[in-house]
Amino acid sequence: MSKKRKKKNIILIVIVSLICIFIILLGLLVKYSKISNDDKNEIEQSQSENSIKSIINNLGSIFQKEVVSEEKGFSTDIYLRFKYNLYENNKSQKVMYENLLRQICSNKSTSFRLIDENRNIIIRVYFDNTNNSFYYTVNGKENYFDKADAKKAFENVLNVEEINVDIDSSELKNIIDNDWKTNTDISATKESFCGNYDIYFEEGIKIRNISRKVYNIIFTKNYKKSVFSNIYVGDDFKKVEDALGKPSFEDNNVIGYKTKKFYIFFTEKEISIYRIEKYNYDEFEELLNQYIEEKIDVKTFTNKLTDLWNDYEEFNYDSNYVCLNYPLQGVSMILNAETPYNIIIYSNYENKNDLKDLIENNKIVGNLDKDFVFETEKNRIQKASDSKALEHLDNEDFVGESKLFSESVQNNKVEFYSKDESLPDCTLIDVVNSYVWVDDDIFVYSIEKNGIYYFDLNTREKHDILVEDNKEKNNYTFKDFKNGILTFDDDRTINIFE
Repeated sequence: MSKKRKKKNIILIVIVSLICIFIILLGLLVKYSKISNDDKNEIEQSQSENSIKSIINNLGSIFQKEVVSEEKGFSTDIYLRFKYNLYENNKSQKVMYENLLRQICSNKSTSFRLIDENRNIIIRVYFDNTNNSFYYTVNGKENYFDKADAKKAFENVLNVEEINVDIDSSELKNIIDNDWKTNTDISATKESFCGNYDIYFEEGIKIRNISRKVYNIIFTKNYKKSVFSNIYVGDDFKKVEDALGKPSFEDNNVIGYKTKKFYIFFTEKEISIYRIEKYNYDEFEELLNQYIEEKIDVKTFTNKLTDLWNDYEEFNYDSNYVCLNYPLQGVSMILNAETPYNIIIYSNYENKNDLKDLIENNKIVGNLDKDFVFETEKNRIQKASDSKALEHLDNEDFVGESKLFSESVQNNKVEFYSKDESLPDCTLIDVVNSYVWVDDDIFVYSIEKNGIYYFDLNTREKHDILVEDNKEKNNYTFKDFKNGILTFDDDRTINIFE
């Protein structure tokens, strides 16, 4: 064999060997790649299961297993024992269930089922790819909790027994005898106005008027006479219960009763009375049905309703929102694009049965285990408590602080609350730009392009400090206050105590 031919054979053998080695290496690579991918899938599945298991167990339920779903359209079935049944002691567990669903959904992007075989509960959770969102059914029923609550509403109606009381207060007698009209003479001197109440401080009376009638009258610790059945402001609850019986309403710091003509609520510092009035609900129900059937829009509905009942306790609105409250009628509503039919009926709504179909079909909400007057009174007490603890914003260090009053600065008024209730609460009606306390009862403030003023909390009178002709050039924005010198705008100063 020639050297040349021998050389060719060697080269051929090397090439064939290299090809074989390459094929072997490629096979091994594919094999190990497949093994790696399989391991990865097993790891991911294990991690997913562990994550779901942790979520379920951490929230108090018990994870059992996760398997491929037996039902078409669902990726997996998660077997578990829920912490609570759908209802426990007749109370909805919607919050617990939806919190659990929310956290599980954060780890999934497919439809799945939650199955509790012991409780016979199957929750189907549907994933909407288009909107990247979930919705669920309970045992095949949509809006399960809302519909169940609606049906239970009439099973838990709050029934309040009316009591009889002897009215000792001459002021209250006069108001009732005059049909709760605002022109009733109560032989007291109005000293201030705050939080929608006329304040007769020395006599210990506060009155809120709505639509030319007394809506709420409050007797404070300054009222030294008996109000009912020899009961005085500040008497302990035991004395009240000994005289009037077991309360119909009770919360941490308030008890209450209902008579034919008014509600009475007692706290440690006040006795609060709301009138009771008989309303014709027929026109309201006609309006309500027109609105729900979409024969009228929200603007028309609220306009007609406020014409029908102009004694609303609260009416706030903008282009996208309406909040309208009628505690005496037992009706509340918060309407917007997301909740266009969030109309709430309370137990003190007299014609509850006329709205039964609307409530049970989830068209409106039935809070029939609550009295709206009592809920309003609790809210009033909480607001009054909160007003005593108002704090300044961190970026307003220069405003100082009064030891006697806390202030709430709003768009066109400032409300002042006596911290120890030894002075009248009061309101300053003005569009405040900047403000500073220079004394415990002297509040200095500015009005943009108008001037600088002070408000005396002792006399509740407004006085001017600096009012100039060139108003258009000055915003009167306060920058600093030290040693009686107020700096405002860029570098202008004025001595407040001169």
